[in-house]
Amino acid sequence: MNEATGAQDYIGCAAAANGDIATVWRSATTARIPYVKRVDASGAVIGATESMQLPQDTISVSAAKNGAFAVLHAKANGSNTDLYLSVYNRNGQLVAAPVRVNDTQHTGITGLVKVAQDGTIAVAWYTWGNLPARNGYLKRFNANGAPLNYQRQFGGDNVYVANGVDTDTNGDVIVAFTSNTGGRYDTMAVRYSSAEDWVYPAARVNTYLGTRQWGSSLAMNAAGNYLVSWVTHGQDGNGFSTYAQLFARGGARIGQPTRVSTQISDDSASAALLFDNNSYAVAWMSYVAGQRTINFAQVDSAGAVVAAPTVATPHINYVGPFSLCGTTAGKFSIQWRPAAVSGSSWTADVLARDYMADTVVTPTLLASGVPASNLSDAAGGWKYFKVIVPANTGSMRIALSSRVTPASGNADLFLRYGGLPTLATTDGRTTEAGNNDSLTVSAPPPGTFYIGVYGQAAYAAADLTVILR
Repeated sequence: MNEATGAQDYIGCAAAANGDIATVWRSATTARIPYVKRVDASGAVIGATESMQLPQDTISVSAAKNGAFAVLHAKANGSNTDLYLSVYNRNGQLVAAPVRVNDTQHTGITGLVKVAQDGTIAVAWYTWGNLPARNGYLKRFNANGAPLNYQRQFGGDNVYVANGVDTDTNGDVIVAFTSNTGGRYDTMAVRYSSAEDWVYPAARVNTYLGTRQWGSSLAMNAAGNYLVSWVTHGQDGNGFSTYAQLFARGGARIGQPTRVSTQISDDSASAALLFDNNSYAVAWMSYVAGQRTINFAQVDSAGAVVAAPTVATPHINYVGPFSLCGTTAGKFSIQWRPAAVSGSSWTADVLARDYMADTVVTPTLLASGVPASNLSDAAGGWKYFKVIVPANTGSMRIALSSRVTPASGNADLFLRYGGLPTLATTDGRTTEAGNNDSLTVSAPPPGTFYIGVYGQAAYAAADLTVILR
């Protein structure tokens, strides 16, 4: 993924709902300059340069629904360190000058940023040192970087690492973190209510009470349901296993923890992605018999692993940091930094592999002016399609037309930007009787639009056409 080859350090990736993917790395030279490479849903590079320079000491990146993105970076302040937020539009132009995140001084500090579906931004961080030690905080910002609240502490005084953060459709923030109490590490989740400006007590995610439950990740879908993955030591033998737990938006468990890994590892870390139908993918790094690999498993909405884990990386001696990023519609990318050592020198590049989840419907890609012909389905049936809209498109017209008169049955169109439409989640729909329906969007944003053809009644002999102008 990095443009220049050689010694590179990987930072992370972020996927926008419209299909854009941003990959962030830094040169492993003395300068340690961070860069971002962004590609759209078709794989074309976004922006004037393939490698756009980011602020020094960038530590986290997240993408908005329309491809705008935010980065979190650290800056020394005397003997202390501060976090700063910078926000860019899809063209890579800075729209919010670096905004200091933390309201109080910290000796050591690091964190992560997440842009929510409504464009608001949440930052979670944790501290170490003596100003004070091992505390966790979170803070929200609007899409232009203006603070929405003062920093709020979460997790008491035993936050070891903040692992994930996201904001649901009510504006409530969920943070996953590792706690350290009495020498035992637990994976925790905590909710901050933006309406009440209140942090609720944290809840333990792991049900097994071993001494080490860490390496967690947090993912959320459009409904606000969320998934926490983590690694556990000793639960299945003398080593690490990877588990995941699904939660409803209000925090209730959906089912029980699911073990996604099949091998016991000497070391591990996890990353998670939750799709709109409540199925999910979890990736983890394992260390077995002297070989490090990145693996992933797919789990259906009932919590059942659907196939044997997939090895995303080749068996090599060293795999560095990795990320799992993707859309709630089912497309995801696993990115990592392998290292090759030759004598006293080493090289490392950022690599990626892209996948489409087996647990979600795969939409049919439509080209402008090329119809999907002679569609038919039963009442209540869905057929899904997608169209990738280039930048600077003036209009998009989606038309369903009947091949026969009178029309055979009744189908309706549903449209959603960045995700599969449902009866309850849509950016536009038709309600006309028959099979002659249309939707027009003026100046559509670039990215992936998803189209659903829904059978209000059984229908046949219908054509679907998209025209981009």
